[in-house]
Amino acid sequence: MDGSISPRIAGRLAGALFVSCGALVGMTAPVMPAPPAANRPALVALALVAVTAGAIIWELPWDRWSQGATLWLVPPAFVLMALHNYYSGIEGFRYPVFFFVTFAWMGASHPPRTSLKFLPLAGAAYLVPLLVANRSAEALSSALFTLPVCVLVGEAVAWMARRLRQTLTALDLANQALEVARAESQHRADLLATVARAGGAIASLQSEQVLGAVVDSVLDLGLDAAAFCFFDGQAATYRVGHLRGLPEALALRSFPATEGLAPRCRAEGRTIIAEDYPAHALAIPAIVEAGVRAAVLTPVRLEDTIPAVLIAAATQPTALRGNTVESVELLAAQAGRALANAQTHEHQRRTSQALAEATLRDDLTGIGNRRHAGALLESLLPGDAVALLDIDHFKAVNDRDGHAAGDAVLEAMGSYLREQLRYEDSAARYGGEEFLVLLRQVSDRAFETAQRLVEGWRLLQPAVTISVGVAVHRAQESSAATLGHADSALYAAKRTGRDRVCEYALEDVPG
Repeated sequence: MDGSISPRIAGRLAGALFVSCGALVGMTAPVMPAPPAANRPALVALALVAVTAGAIIWELPWDRWSQGATLWLVPPAFVLMALHNYYSGIEGFRYPVFFFVTFAWMGASHPPRTSLKFLPLAGAAYLVPLLVANRSAEALSSALFTLPVCVLVGEAVAWMARRLRQTLTALDLANQALEVARAESQHRADLLATVARAGGAIASLQSEQVLGAVVDSVLDLGLDAAAFCFFDGQAATYRVGHLRGLPEALALRSFPATEGLAPRCRAEGRTIIAEDYPAHALAIPAIVEAGVRAAVLTPVRLEDTIPAVLIAAATQPTALRGNTVESVELLAAQAGRALANAQTHEHQRRTSQALAEATLRDDLTGIGNRRHAGALLESLLPGDAVALLDIDHFKAVNDRDGHAAGDAVLEAMGSYLREQLRYEDSAARYGGEEFLVLLRQVSDRAFETAQRLVEGWRLLQPAVTISVGVAVHRAQESSAATLGHADSALYAAKRTGRDRVCEYALEDVPG
């Protein structure tokens, strides 16, 4: 640091001094008292030259040049000062002032000791007009006082300007350091807040949702891409999932454990940082093509195993800072804990669900039991249809072939209903050889749907036929009433010959 100002400021300051001094001379030359030898027109001409030069100097492209280029303005200034002194009749009162101004400019615009370099040139400019005019030795001796004072002025100004700029620079650096520290603290606080939010967001989610919340939180850290690498039981291969900012095609293939950085991260059980990912020997080409330039990989631990690796990446060259890496590690740790909690929760949920389903399932037929039938009736909506299905002459099967044969028929009916019904429809064993079927939103197709069930069963050439009574649930009726209508229709089907469907209608159901 040399303590000097910029070339543009130094050049424009010089131009302003040329203009102001020239204007001052131009305004005072015609009116100020002067020795008889003074040449007023020449002084006015010099003033116009100084003003014109100053205007040109002001507009010059100083930013393109070095600081030393502005020193080329000093010799022309000394020439103008010497000519001014000569044409003013060697009037000594104002003469030294211009030298003081010039040396003050050098001190303000350039490093210390610059004025010393121009002392000989200043001495020549000061003495030549005096020698040409044959001035007295007393006038010549004034240079011994004026020039050292000019140098002292220049050096004093240069020293003070340098100290001032150094102080300002130190303050600026201190402020910058403070801002950096504040920004770093804020960045760390933001990262920790993001991790804390992620912890709250994933605490009660299922496994898939947990992983999705983690990769979303990675993007909240300011990174551009994230994904999980899931290893198989033997860690021979792995798959990429829950991608953010990466090609979905990565999820379509299985990677061998020799490809990419994820297997190394898992094997070493530590975080790996690749600040120049494309240059890494284990970089995956598809990830490089996606624009990833830096990446951090950290293991996800589940008890004593590492089933997955979390990848966080940036698409711009960046130095992955410690806070960011630490936050990614915290997210991976939270993912491991959340996965453990989610697995426990899912196991408990599946166990509870299995127990609940067991209480609603008929052991023989594999479909719902009487309790399930009751729940189905409570869920009836207008437009749904209830079909009661009864196996014809079932008692004869038991009497003729035994209960084992009758159980076989019931099992076959349960399998048949499971295969034939739509996903949204349901069936339950209502009692003995009677089954309840709930057909969702088939108000205008209830009879045809039930007819297909009868015909499909007939095509199986079973030992027994079935009769069905169907009724559509209406908004103004209760579920018990609809069930009663279906039962009336079933009774009609039985009474009119069996192996058929009857739909309940007040105007045509036989009485």
